[in-house]
Amino acid sequence: MSQRDRRTNRQGHSRAPETAAAPVTPQSLLEEAETLQQRAERRSGQDALPAFEAAAAKYQEAIGAGSDAQAAADAHFGLGECLQLWADTQLQLLQQAPDEALSDTQQCQQIQERVMQAYQSSVQAYQQVPANSAAGQLRSDAAVNAANALSSWAELVTGPQQLQLLEQAVQLYRVALSQEEDALTLSNLGDVLVSQGEALLESGQSAAGQAAFQSAVEAYQSSCSLSDSSAGDDLPGLLHNWGVGLHTISKHAQDIGLQQSLLQQAAEKLRASIQFSRADPAPHNALGDVLMDAAELAVIACNSSNSTSAAGGSSSVFGGSIPLAAEVTDQAAGLMKQAVDDGYMAALTINRTNADALVGLAEASTAMAKLANRQGDPVAASQHIHTALGHYTSALARPHLLGDATERADVRYNAACTAVLAGRVDLAEQLLKMVTAAGKLQAQELAADDDLAALRGVTWFQDMIQRP
Repeated sequence: MSQRDRRTNRQGHSRAPETAAAPVTPQSLLEEAETLQQRAERRSGQDALPAFEAAAAKYQEAIGAGSDAQAAADAHFGLGECLQLWADTQLQLLQQAPDEALSDTQQCQQIQERVMQAYQSSVQAYQQVPANSAAGQLRSDAAVNAANALSSWAELVTGPQQLQLLEQAVQLYRVALSQEEDALTLSNLGDVLVSQGEALLESGQSAAGQAAFQSAVEAYQSSCSLSDSSAGDDLPGLLHNWGVGLHTISKHAQDIGLQQSLLQQAAEKLRASIQFSRADPAPHNALGDVLMDAAELAVIACNSSNSTSAAGGSSSVFGGSIPLAAEVTDQAAGLMKQAVDDGYMAALTINRTNADALVGLAEASTAMAKLANRQGDPVAASQHIHTALGHYTSALARPHLLGDATERADVRYNAACTAVLAGRVDLAEQLLKMVTAAGKLQAQELAADDDLAALRGVTWFQDMIQRP
């Protein structure tokens, strides 16, 4: 008898008989994969990535083990979800990465390629989840998720590939809606149709692009008509999506009158969204953007009654040497004040570090400064421009909240222009060097920008322009 056996016997305990391990079956693998996925979904950021990878591997193991049709569909659906959530998380981490990480363009490109591969694999997994009632069709939830993955993938590419992905997403949303009408699916369809319309216009397919916009508006309208808050539908979110969609469509309208009408409709949807839910800064920021574009259009219409230039958030419209008519100035100033009060400042009362609100306030204040200067009020112009610089400074204090490398470069460039107008040449130099170091600015852009005119005789600026 071993020493261990004697000791056990002295304590008066007998050894429990060993039980055989439960056999590994396709069903047990599926249940294990589902448990791993639930754990992954409770994690966030970098910690979530390996958890989703582990769950995806277990789903693949379950698929490889063979199972009945329903279990196989569930395994493919879970695999699609894990791959899609992994890609979404990786993209979010990339957007929130520190500047030094984003400066490694090769690594960022590699991450994006892995993300696109994950979306592609996700779609392929969802395509193995058939509907019970319709041969050859995907199950509605699989079709929706696959369309969502395609939409996210399309944001990372351009040209014919983007058009192809968006068309696939549109068709999959319609497949899901043919099985079951759903307010959120209709809203998502509206969003992807807007993206498709923009891509079609960019490719020169004007008629098809405008048709996509019209279909988007119809989808948004159907979405809100179908919405039932008592059933858990997010009506404020649906109205927000509709307003943002109308705003995007307005940028591609053929004449100022149509643009103004679309902006008015967009503002109405966003104000309705805010009335239903005051705890989300997003509709406030979207309303601010809409009202700023409406202010631009008021000035554009005065500058040229035949102009077809779309408003697009640029404060350059408000500059110029010829004063505007008093009624135009009042209209534009009133719209900008609403953008600040009802839009960006309201968003900051919900979240005082909201990056979109801070940048919106900076852009609005810069526009107000240019309008005041145009109307011969240098004191007000100076106040507004220094206010704008303060908002840019606050936004740039947290660059990880500003988006990807391109979005951060845009904010830094606009802040540099405002710094020049405020007489802060030192700050402008610092910001412009950061933008050029990131490879996000061309010399001809610098040379042509009137906001930087005061730098044209400065040595470091000349060196920047002449650098190959």
